[in-house]
Amino acid sequence: MKYDFERFLNVRSASAPTFSPDGGRLAFISDITGVPQVWAVDTDGGWPDQLTFYPERVMTAAYSPASDQLVVGFDKGGDERQQLHLLGRDGEPIAHLTDSPDVIHTFGAWSPDGTAIAYTSNLRDRAFFDIYIRDLVRREVRMVHQHDSTDLVVGWSPDGGALLISRTVINRYNELYLLYLNRSRPRRITPGDGKSIYASPFWSADGKALYLLTNQDREHMGQDKEYMGVAHLDLATKELGYVYTTEWDVELLAYAPKTHRNAYSVNVDGYSEAGIYSINEERTVPVTGLPKGTLLDMRWSPDGETLAVSLSGAAANPDVWLVNGASGEARQLTRSARAGIPRSAFTEPELVHYPTFDGQQVPAFFYTPANTSRDGKMPVVVFVHGGPESQSRPDFNPVVQYLVHRGYGVLVPNVRGSTGYGSAYEHLDDVEKRMDAVKDLKHAQEWLVESGYSRPERIAVMGGSYGGFMVLAAITTYPDAWGAAAELYGIANFETFLANTGPWRRKHRAAEYGDPERDADLLKSISPIHKVDRIAVPLIIVHGANDPRVPISETEQMVEAIRARKGVVEYVRFEDEGHGIVKRHNRIRAYTAIADFLDQHIMAGPIN
Repeated sequence: MKYDFERFLNVRSASAPTFSPDGGRLAFISDITGVPQVWAVDTDGGWPDQLTFYPERVMTAAYSPASDQLVVGFDKGGDERQQLHLLGRDGEPIAHLTDSPDVIHTFGAWSPDGTAIAYTSNLRDRAFFDIYIRDLVRREVRMVHQHDSTDLVVGWSPDGGALLISRTVINRYNELYLLYLNRSRPRRITPGDGKSIYASPFWSADGKALYLLTNQDREHMGQDKEYMGVAHLDLATKELGYVYTTEWDVELLAYAPKTHRNAYSVNVDGYSEAGIYSINEERTVPVTGLPKGTLLDMRWSPDGETLAVSLSGAAANPDVWLVNGASGEARQLTRSARAGIPRSAFTEPELVHYPTFDGQQVPAFFYTPANTSRDGKMPVVVFVHGGPESQSRPDFNPVVQYLVHRGYGVLVPNVRGSTGYGSAYEHLDDVEKRMDAVKDLKHAQEWLVESGYSRPERIAVMGGSYGGFMVLAAITTYPDAWGAAAELYGIANFETFLANTGPWRRKHRAAEYGDPERDADLLKSISPIHKVDRIAVPLIIVHGANDPRVPISETEQMVEAIRARKGVVEYVRFEDEGHGIVKRHNRIRAYTAIADFLDQHIMAGPIN
């Protein structure tokens, strides 16, 4: 049976679990209503209750450690200027915790006694984030730390006396600081080399150490610094020792202080493999019973006996699962609807590796319709991820699943610059090497043709954000390689992008792409806007008017330039979206337009 695109886009999801303080209830974020909202369900199962009813997406939900109160955060129209609110058990509003709609507020942590929250805000200066504490009893707010940087609160000490701060150094590299609330200046607890990552920190039960993910100093231990491992950091001596390492990135970590268990997930060629290590028993049990796919998050219950995870698989829409901490056995808690589509209609990809210009083997997930033949006639979409510090994973994507259902092949490559394959691979596209990643896309097209799957006129390239830049770069650098292109909220002109992106992002994006002054010639040479006359294929572009990351002016200058040259471009603009298309009715409109466009230009196109 064939299903239309709207059915695929009506497949629901559930993720971001958070336990109530007694562990008997679990809140999560679901898009059941068409816009992500907070729901809650008893951990024994049953029908979930909807707690929020906002017209905009909820981005944050976190239970208090001492009561059934929840902090939730949502923005407006995708502008990412999140406001924080306090809700009761059944979703009743208690207080507006922030009320500055032009400012970004990022929730950090609850105090251990549940009487206060810590968060960051760029209220003082839009380019920097300071740290605030709101006392929920006295209803007072005070700034506790000011610094011209990007700081995030990532934890509150068990004794309530200190905040743990993550400060972005450049790109993904960061440092950790302890901010003692009775002192004015924080203390750095990591080396400050500017070349390490410290993620997912958790205080040990006695408050004297942290468990975290890092790649610090592995080369000094005869190990490969390419990948992240689980480490123990002594807060007094700053001595770091590894608890668990592997030749892949450990991507998620959760520590349970009451049972001394570390749950972790390893990213093995894109797929998640999870385990639970008991520190007391010095043994590891694998997590079993989960579908094949990607773990999105994990969180322990307050008693440390149950682990909540959300998982998304290529053929399994995102849902929340509960894992027994002792046995590792998982059971499904939420059952998000599949819009009446049987799971058998969803396609699992094949993991392939194709050669590129310098001998690298580029990993990719290849989705193909049933009974695929190598007669050169299959229409194929090369689907490029954003980032660039990101990775395409075998998780649920309704757009990909519909295209395969419709008869398209979809190749999802992790070109150089992608994470998950070691730091050396991640930096192969930095600054002057930017166009090498675009070469990887051209070699994806060549592999599809040489393997007999398709022909250039039947191959489209599609991507969003940085992936949108990659699409524009691909069709201006290799104009004869493609039959069509679909670009979503991407960069057309690095000069205007770096000038107009959110001020809090500018420094870090310049470190990745190039300095606007020092590298001005390079940035001009790789900007697709200056090569519009080379575009030889029809193009569809989608963008939200409230995008704070890639301003909509990037799209509009590209559309104007193509139309001035009588080129073929369709433009879909949303007034109530930002960086990404979130609301279901908008997603239906955007992706239906893209599917119709592809049907017209590569599904029905001639074969030479």
